[in-house]
Amino acid sequence: MAEKTDEDLMVAYKENSMEAFEILYHRYSKRLYSFLFRKTGEHQVSEEVFQRTFMKLHRSKNRYEAKIPFNKWIFTICQSELVDYKRKEKKDARLRASVAGFFEIALPSPEPSLDLINTEGLTEKEQALLNYRYRDELEFHEIAKKIGLSQSSVRKRLSRLLGKLRQNNGGRKL
Repeated sequence: MAEKTDEDLMVAYKENSMEAFEILYHRYSKRLYSFLFRKTGEHQVSEEVFQRTFMKLHRSKNRYEAKIPFNKWIFTICQSELVDYKRKEKKDARLRASVAGFFEIALPSPEPSLDLINTEGLTEKEQALLNYRYRDELEFHEIAKKIGLSQSSVRKRLSRLLGKLRQNNGGRKL
């Protein structure tokens, strides 16, 4: 099997040949990791995206077509996973900054108190959402389970709620 092309190996892997996968992994692992490290400069990030790349390769192996050069296919997956990772990191950083700013300016006491924020005009549900997130320090999935919504809905509602609080507090950053 060592003399087969990458494309032939990928077709064999589609048919569940672990030997074919191992050969592809050994042929591409160093190149992919080097590519990622050049792009990120961080071993931890490179390792994370590297793992995601091979997980996605496995999940999408049945969509591979032999007419597509394997090296282009695997590097496209890798690039896509890197973009997704960076996008998620930016989103997480913005959320952390928003929350950090919220506590830093609006809640200067060592133990944050939501009582210092003008919550006039908020519904009971909105106040409960704030309490779950900032008093009880629950994760989004925990809040979602508690109130019967998806994590995405909880994130959206909290984002809108923070915007509403900014308006209630003179438009200043919270």
